[in-house]
Amino acid sequence: MVESLELLEDVQLQYSLLKYCVGLPRFIYQLRVTPSEKIAFAIESFDDVMLSGIQSLFDNCPLTADDLERISFPVSQSGFGLGLASTSAAAAYVGSLFHSLPLQAQLLGLENHDELLAAYSPLLTTFNASLPDVKQVTSSDLLASSAPQHLLINNNPDWRSCGRFHRL
Repeated sequence: MVESLELLEDVQLQYSLLKYCVGLPRFIYQLRVTPSEKIAFAIESFDDVMLSGIQSLFDNCPLTADDLERISFPVSQSGFGLGLASTSAAAAYVGSLFHSLPLQAQLLGLENHDELLAAYSPLLTTFNASLPDVKQVTSSDLLASSAPQHLLINNNPDWRSCGRFHRL
C-alpha cells in the first residue's frame, strides 16, 4: 500500500493515509498484547514500511536521524505524528500488563494480583535498565497510575529527550 501512495500525487492525502491508515494507531494493539521480542520481525517490518512512506512524502530526499526524530513528534510539538513501533513497543506491553493486573487476577480466580506482580517484575526491571535512576518506575507507580503506558513512555529517554508526549 505504501508504494502506491506516491501515485496519488497529493502529499497531504499521502500524509493522511500514512498516518491514519498505516501508522502506529493501527499497530498499537499488537504492541500492547504481545512481548516485543516475540514480534521483533513485525516491529522492524512496520518501521521499515513507515520509513519508506515517510521518505516518499519528501520525494525520497535523504533524511537525517534528527529529521526522522522530529517527524515522529506529535503535531502539537511541531512534528508529523508519524511514530515508529520500536520506540514505544516495550512501554506499551509492560504498561498494558500492569494496567490489567486486577482484571487478570479476577479472571484467574486469584484473591490478589501479588502472584502476577511477581511474575511481571522482571519485565519492569528490564525496562527500567534502559532508564536513568531518577526516571525508573516502580510497580507501585504503575498500579497507581490510570495510564501506565503514558507513565512509562514519559520516563523513556527516547521520548523525553525533546519533551514530546505520545499517546497510546
